[in-house]
Amino acid sequence: MKKLKKVLFFMLVLLAYSPLAWAGPDTSADAVRKAAEQGDTAAQHSLGLICFTGQGVPKDLAESAKWFRAAAEKGFAASQYMLGVTFLVSEDASKDYAEAAKWFRLASEQGYTEAQAILSAAYASGRGVERDDVMALMWSSIAATHGGKDASELRDEVARSMTPDQIARAQEMARDWKPKPQKK
Repeated sequence: MKKLKKVLFFMLVLLAYSPLAWAGPDTSADAVRKAAEQGDTAAQHSLGLICFTGQGVPKDLAESAKWFRAAAEKGFAASQYMLGVTFLVSEDASKDYAEAAKWFRLASEQGYTEAQAILSAAYASGRGVERDDVMALMWSSIAATHGGKDASELRDEVARSMTPDQIARAQEMARDWKPKPQKK
């Protein structure tokens, strides 16, 4: 559980300094909103970030979730990840660990390293998914292989409580794993 909080905190710090995905000629919130409303996936993700962080607009998690969902449902991995984060950090009735895990899984399957690390922590803690050390070790191993921050520590922590057979199964699953292509 401590590891899940540490991983989530680190990912949120990275988010605060992440660039917007939309690179149109005008990056004002109004221009991004107009492009998002016209269905531009990158603009939808960027507007989600703008609303999530309060960059030039009031911070609004419900509005950010709306725009992340629009892009996430099109298969945009970064939005799937951020929609999962939104479900985790919500302070009202929309906090939903199972829904967060669903979106982290979709982003993880496309190779989104940050989502893989958080999904691993969810499996290790049983938050939003059934506790499963084999899946936790598999996802933390994949994330660590791709440079996920804190993923190797989480991998080692999970492995300490596992049998050699469980570790071997998780390692085999990690070796066999291949990312699904992201939808455009």
